[in-house]
Amino acid sequence: MNALITGPTSGVGRALAFALAGEGYNLLLLVRDPAKGRALAGELAALFPAVQTDVIPADLADLASVRAAVTVIRNRYKRLDRLFNNAGYAPARYETVYGYEKSFVTNHLGHFVLTTGLLDLLEASGDGRVIQVASDAHILGNARRFFGKTRRWVWGAYADGKLANMLFARELARRYADRRILAFSFHPGFVNTAFAGKLGPFWRLMMRSMSFLMITPEKAAQTGLYLSSAPADLLSRFSGWYFVRSRPARVLNSGFSDGQAELLWKKSGEAVAAILPA
Repeated sequence: MNALITGPTSGVGRALAFALAGEGYNLLLLVRDPAKGRALAGELAALFPAVQTDVIPADLADLASVRAAVTVIRNRYKRLDRLFNNAGYAPARYETVYGYEKSFVTNHLGHFVLTTGLLDLLEASGDGRVIQVASDAHILGNARRFFGKTRRWVWGAYADGKLANMLFARELARRYADRRILAFSFHPGFVNTAFAGKLGPFWRLMMRSMSFLMITPEKAAQTGLYLSSAPADLLSRFSGWYFVRSRPARVLNSGFSDGQAELLWKKSGEAVAAILPA
């Protein structure tokens, strides 16, 4: 069994890596920093010598880098059983060379290129699952802003990306239901990770003041692990849903709809085609 995790060197991604290795998965570690990826692979090898690890460099904010990683993966593997789209970028006023906010590109467009490039490997599994790490911050997201090239409130851009994560899982589930690919998104919780260190001074102070409310990355990963390990027969009717604490959750954002999911897929494809011409 093969599982790919984006952003596995810290936080929820790291917790997922150790938990999945404990279940016997071979791990594909998609990392921005290869040195950190190799260090993690060494830790995993020491604890789980039978588990194979493969460090694959890619920067999700650089779509050409993601496309190159897809080529590497396709050349090395014939099947992929689990894909955890975990990596993200903290809220910040920063645009990529594409004109979109970096958090939106990293959280959504990079994962769109990665996932759509590996769909046949997921199908070859017979029980392929795509699991998106989203957030309750999606409530602040606005689907109408997805492909606007104007600056916005930093948390709005982040929330847009998380809403996009959820819509992508919804549309993926609809499009590939007959190919035995399941897709989900989930809220990990208020997690004590290095995330706060990437924010500005004000938000770092705010996050520290609320640290007593935070949960560990290991606890935050539990819903993702449930979505990975629960029987397909049990989960199949919930494919495309958003989960909180290992249960399907009601989504209050009115932008979470079939129509918006389909439109997001279409516009994402158009954006990628414009950025990465064939």
